[in-house]
Amino acid sequence: STTKITHANPDKNMAPTDGKLAMSASSTLPTSDNFETRDIRGMVVPAHDCDQAIPNYSTSTAVPSAPLRIGAGHCGSVWTVADASWVIKRADGSKHRSLWKEYYLQNRILSHLDKSTAITTNIQIPASFWYTSTNGCNIMCSERIPPLSSTFRNLLVDSFCPEEARQCVKDRDTVCIGRIYLGRRRFGRPSKFFSLNNYVLLVDSMEQLGLPIHEYAGCIAEALAILHWDAEVDANDVEFVLGSRRQLPTQTCTPLSSSYIAKLPYNSDTRSLTEPEPTTKLQPQIQDLQVWVLDFDCCDSISMDIEGVEKAAVSAQRNDPYIPKPCASGTKDYELWKRFRDRYLAVGTEIVQRRQLEETLPRLFIERLVALQGETPSEHQHFPRGPYCARHNDEEA
Repeated sequence: STTKITHANPDKNMAPTDGKLAMSASSTLPTSDNFETRDIRGMVVPAHDCDQAIPNYSTSTAVPSAPLRIGAGHCGSVWTVADASWVIKRADGSKHRSLWKEYYLQNRILSHLDKSTAITTNIQIPASFWYTSTNGCNIMCSERIPPLSSTFRNLLVDSFCPEEARQCVKDRDTVCIGRIYLGRRRFGRPSKFFSLNNYVLLVDSMEQLGLPIHEYAGCIAEALAILHWDAEVDANDVEFVLGSRRQLPTQTCTPLSSSYIAKLPYNSDTRSLTEPEPTTKLQPQIQDLQVWVLDFDCCDSISMDIEGVEKAAVSAQRNDPYIPKPCASGTKDYELWKRFRDRYLAVGTEIVQRRQLEETLPRLFIERLVALQGETPSEHQHFPRGPYCARHNDEEA
């Protein structure tokens, strides 16, 4: 018998959640003599430098599970263990990325998303638990996005992986979250190389799987409208991914006030200000699918005027193709673009009216996004990006 894969309908009263989470395959980090255990909420931190930081789930189990690196990017690497419901993101020393800024922004966005749940129940952002800086390592702990079930992973492999490699991929790639590319279809010959690591779900692939792509377009539109006109951030380089539904209880997902974080010294330790990371274990065979939004370290504040519109539109055009491509009526993906456009305008208009902002802002964003089609990122205006984006709007959070 086959297991039905459904889509989650999250409790709209459940506070939202973050992190640039599990997007690449699990890789176990071997132990070595140059690491020593430190009692930092169950983490293992390098003794002499910040080459690696390993989560070690000693807070709830007597025998810790093997640490897994489940994600890596320009800002840092992401670690967890087995079925833990948390991840630890460790900064990798990039001069152009700030983990403290991401921690602030994630809590800021969560605060504003919580205010906007009256108009949407489709957006999930990982909960933010705590931040610390020790021995030169900057670390934040967030909710883990539950990965796609083995049933769905096997469906991906059986549908798109060359037959001779299928069993190897099924055995090897056990952690998977899909990146939702609503602005791209398959082209050219399929690659002989296949991996579920950082897996990209293209439009025609999702159509073949019977996934509700128009629903996803609406979710992404809602998220961007809230980020732009409620949280006042440009959504630069954020990711929209498909995982399983949230499994943490509601009370574990309350964000720390961003207005409070904005007043803290840079790289403050917030572990004493928040509840410990949850001990809930993820259930691996949950079939409900859920769209999540993550990765906020490149976001920046925007003004609520035409300059903010331009900054948001350029950020959207520079990003990976999560947004459906603007297209004319009668073309193949017009209905997908129309769903995104109409939902963005509906949610954006509700927000600007509630906040008594200029009502044309959402429409101007859509118009500018259309106008930017066909330009390359190098042709776009380059905006100065601050290391921190606390604004007066924090007082409303």
